[in-house]
Amino acid sequence: ASSDAFITVPRDNKIILPTGDGMVIGFLMNPELPLQLSMQLHHKLRIFNSKNSSDRSIGVRIGLSSGPVFIVSDINNNQNVWGPGIILARRVMDLGDSGHILLADNIAETLINLKDEYRELIKPISTRYKIKHGQQLNIYSAYSRDFGNPVIPSRIWETS
Repeated sequence: ASSDAFITVPRDNKIILPTGDGMVIGFLMNPELPLQLSMQLHHKLRIFNSKNSSDRSIGVRIGLSSGPVFIVSDINNNQNVWGPGIILARRVMDLGDSGHILLADNIAETLINLKDEYRELIKPISTRYKIKHGQQLNIYSAYSRDFGNPVIPSRIWETS
């Protein structure tokens, strides 16, 4: 909540929902915001973890995608999100290990074409990776010395 990419976006332009031990944050505008928030979160976690013992450190894995997302109500009338955008983000996140910022090809290619800076940060790590229901996509990883995890995720490494 203290990251610029989160603070500067008006509440009605983002969706925030807890998901057990994690959360979903959906931005309804600028495609750069999910990556910027991911980088800022990693920076803040690096500072936090450097001041704490390893048993108090926090690790995260992040999956980014874009696409249609719908706000729906579950059987208990609690708000939830559903749609191809969130389903794909979850599947991409599930491939990661701690520290990974993984991107589905749809958002990675948008960002790479948007700014030269992103071409340096976003690297393809698997082509035609098969996910649920036989769907295949290219997986990318965002990293630098300051954020992300440059190691190929173990789930992708095992299948290559």
